[in-house]
Amino acid sequence: MLKENLTKLGEKEDSYHYRRWFSDDEFHLTLDYDTNSVLLLLTLTYDYQGQAKVLRWSPSHPPHHHRLDPGEDNPARNQSPLVMEKTEPDPVYKKRFLASSGDIPEEIRDLVLQLWDPERS
Repeated sequence: MLKENLTKLGEKEDSYHYRRWFSDDEFHLTLDYDTNSVLLLLTLTYDYQGQAKVLRWSPSHPPHHHRLDPGEDNPARNQSPLVMEKTEPDPVYKKRFLASSGDIPEEIRDLVLQLWDPERS
């Protein structure tokens, strides 16, 4: 079940925005807001056991799913994850997200579901 990481709630990343972060074993959802609580960026990463993917959206860019190269698994190398080519949304993970999102704010859950596959919304 997705839970909010309270240590990140309202933590200032810089003088322009703050981040909310929800996670469980299958999903990591981050939402970046400006100081007026306007959503700047939504990122949902999922399918870590298979081919990791990320759903990204901002007000200036339509939602897209991308394959995610998770970077190095060797902590000595510490290479950051890379967003790769676009990929199709995975309907299995949409259902899993719905099942895992019961404890997050309804407006956030509904936004993710709407962005998951906007042509079908």
